[in-house]
Amino acid sequence: MNLRVLAFLALLLTLFLPGIQSAAQVLENNPPRLKWQHILTPRFEVIYPEGFEEQAQHVANTLEHSDSAVSASLEEHASRMPIILQNQTSISNGFVSITPRRSEFFTVSPQDPTLLGTNNWVELLALHEYRHVVQFSKSRTGFNKLVHIVSGNQGLANVAHWQVPDWFWEGDATVTETALTQSGRGRIPYFYRNFRATLLEEGIADYDQQHLGSFKNFYPGEYVLGYHFVSWLREQEGKLAPAAITETAWASPFRTFSSAMRKHTGKNLDAQYTAMMSDLREDWKQDIDTQPLTEVLNQTPVRPAHTYTDYLYPQPAGDGTVVALKQGIGDISAFVRLYPDGREGLIWQPGIVNDVRFLTLRQDKIAWTEYEFHPRWRMLDYSVIKTLDLKTGELKRLSRKSRYHGAAFNESADKILSFEMPVSGNGHFVVLDANSGQVLAQVPNPSGALFLQGRWFGSQILAIRHQARKHEIVTIDPATGDVTVLYDAGTINISHPVALGDLIYFNSPETGTDQLYALHNTSGTLYRITRRPYGAYNAMPSEADGKLYFNDFTAEGMNVVSMPLAPDDGDPAAWTVVKPITEMAGIPARLREEEAAGDLLAGIPSKTYGSQPFNTTKGFFTPHSWGTWYDEDAETYQLGIYTQNLLSTARFSAGLEYEDNQQQIYRFANLSFQGWFPIVDIGLRSARIDANTIVNGSVVPFSFKQNRLNAGISIPLVLTHSRWLESFNFSTNLGRISNSNYETPVDSLVFNDVKLLTTTTTLSYVHLLKMSKRDIRSRWGQTITLRYNETPGDYIVEGGQFAVDASLYLPGLWRHHSLRLRMGYQREDADNFTFGAGIRYPRGFDYAPFNKLSGLSAEYTLPLWYPDISIGSLVNIQRLRANAFYDYARGVDPNLLLDLHSVGIELTADYNLFRIQNLLSVGLRAGYHPLVGDTFVDVIIGSFGF
Repeated sequence: MNLRVLAFLALLLTLFLPGIQSAAQVLENNPPRLKWQHILTPRFEVIYPEGFEEQAQHVANTLEHSDSAVSASLEEHASRMPIILQNQTSISNGFVSITPRRSEFFTVSPQDPTLLGTNNWVELLALHEYRHVVQFSKSRTGFNKLVHIVSGNQGLANVAHWQVPDWFWEGDATVTETALTQSGRGRIPYFYRNFRATLLEEGIADYDQQHLGSFKNFYPGEYVLGYHFVSWLREQEGKLAPAAITETAWASPFRTFSSAMRKHTGKNLDAQYTAMMSDLREDWKQDIDTQPLTEVLNQTPVRPAHTYTDYLYPQPAGDGTVVALKQGIGDISAFVRLYPDGREGLIWQPGIVNDVRFLTLRQDKIAWTEYEFHPRWRMLDYSVIKTLDLKTGELKRLSRKSRYHGAAFNESADKILSFEMPVSGNGHFVVLDANSGQVLAQVPNPSGALFLQGRWFGSQILAIRHQARKHEIVTIDPATGDVTVLYDAGTINISHPVALGDLIYFNSPETGTDQLYALHNTSGTLYRITRRPYGAYNAMPSEADGKLYFNDFTAEGMNVVSMPLAPDDGDPAAWTVVKPITEMAGIPARLREEEAAGDLLAGIPSKTYGSQPFNTTKGFFTPHSWGTWYDEDAETYQLGIYTQNLLSTARFSAGLEYEDNQQQIYRFANLSFQGWFPIVDIGLRSARIDANTIVNGSVVPFSFKQNRLNAGISIPLVLTHSRWLESFNFSTNLGRISNSNYETPVDSLVFNDVKLLTTTTTLSYVHLLKMSKRDIRSRWGQTITLRYNETPGDYIVEGGQFAVDASLYLPGLWRHHSLRLRMGYQREDADNFTFGAGIRYPRGFDYAPFNKLSGLSAEYTLPLWYPDISIGSLVNIQRLRANAFYDYARGVDPNLLLDLHSVGIELTADYNLFRIQNLLSVGLRAGYHPLVGDTFVDVIIGSFGF
């Protein structure tokens, strides 16, 4: 088949593949107490919580100021875009969505210098996220205009992301933030450290692995690949080349991204990828320092083959051991103790760590910050301080509902220093009692500067001051807030300052590779003290054993290494004396020359725009998409229209719905209002139902009209506060069913119209251990669901059902293996109305209702192979896995007892289709019924068998 025809068929499949949603989906929104305002500028609408106007005005000015420069190289201008400022979260992030069309900025500035660089956070978001807005606008061209007419924004997003790979979307935005500012991730070697090390150590990886990811090896993802690929294309073909390539791919149904690249460059995607990687490898080989490397002593355990693992932020414990934070492709985050002989011991598995890129250990105690979540509101979360006593094992949570970022003990471990970021955005250091968590002092910060990675320096605070698009090493007087500048690094992204005696150690990327530097505090002399191939980070001097511990990056991850605290002769002057630089060469410098924009953020105006109350229903009455969706909870397919307001408190859908369980098509309309503590859902479904009944031993078909009206409330709560992912959900629903207009070919068969009420009440609880990338299921945990259904009132048709379904998750024999034991019990008091299955039914049997139904099952899941095999650009197989199962159920009726057994195995492949990043799964189930003696085979798509 002609490749262009195949591409067209694939595009049509992408267009009509349904979006995935859940009827039980909880939208990410804020507490109803917030009042919202908005600012209208010529090109933007900035929506923000009341009291946040100063920051909103700055965002509005930044967006207007940067609009032309951000749009120029794509030769596109987007229509007015709503920008929502989210200041109730402690997470630093941002995104663009077109369902509905909006961008959201999570305004709290990160304490992580490897993400922030020297840019102002909301200014960085304005450039990066608005570039995505321009990309989406650019994608609505040629054939895609028809796509948008046919299926709205969701269809356009599906097709546009298939036509142009994700690495372009994110890489192009990262190029933009780097080219138009004096910072950006392209100037941060930490950003691409793995990409560089893997390329130089292991050669050019297969394109599909680099783009789509892998369970076998760690690849840095679309941001890093995209940044280098897009910048290389601009260098080879001109800065407008990416715009021309993507416009061709988006405009024509017969063009893949690869063929569009061939049209404009003469080479297809795979050939250009290989050329780009070859050029990078040669450039980076030339950049390698030819001088002898700093000798180090490695204290990192031997990793299993192909298991990327970081051992971060080494803290010498004083007994020859080192404490570090371990995480990787096969491990969830854990504090571990590393012994001199290469052994490793588990200390503690923390929750979702707010990683500010440092750790402190004092007096056998470690301190860190973790994210915690408001149970109900998904846009309201916190960052709390936790401590662990390594001798006693005592774990303390020192704060609740706080917004602390980073935690540093003083020498005696009775005080903790942290940087607090209130919703106003003006942060400051606080000093807390390390035993009670009581705030002892708030350090004045009259300038409103952002301080990073603060730690104690005697009675002073040592930190990075981040302001005016530059970094400085400073000390701060905790009593007065007075700041003393020790070292001005300009736009160079220094980080992780730590002091011992007269020397202050820190990371710096001045050479294009992060190395450790030392600043002599009194003379001001600057030394470079390491020369490692791919980066040295996170110095921690230990006077007790005369060593400097730090992280040495390798292609397998961060190692914990050490070197003498001073040169052989003990004189720091033996180190290399260096002079600070102000600009990094290489790709960032070239990008700046291409744009000729200088530092775009240096001249942001301060115009005051008018502000008004915001109508929170905006967007609800305008459909954002129309097309197909799949509800993974209810196993239904939908064809309809969909709306959602901008603040994500309400959504509506209406159309046709196919219910797989009953193989029936319904007309439907659903409304979900999520602006209150309980979610309120109202739904209507109507259909002509085809059914069968038995008359005198013969099957007689009949049909009837059915209307269902449902209304209910639910309270979904997130309870996660540790390494356990925890949630609780309560819901209750009242339904009214009306059956009428019966039709049958048998005149003697007469049906009465039926009207009845149904109620469904559900309680569910989930308590599961976090999972690593390689885990298939959680290796520890419990889940339980209780459900009660009935038909209240005095009706001709009556029924009732109680069901409980519980699972226990246990670790298997080897890593990434897991055992799930499942138990269910269902009691159904049915007169002439039955509900669907309330518990898991044995595989290979069609469900039949019983007065009592008990069930047990055991499943053992394991990975078989990480093949990373591609069949051209059609299919990329990442993992093969197996699931062995045994199912049992006993059904009891007054005159019947039936035992059902099934045993078998499921073989599943996790794969990518058409180089789309979403991981799909398909497999086969082969089973055997021991009591019956027959076999069965099912096809498994996702988690459902057919």
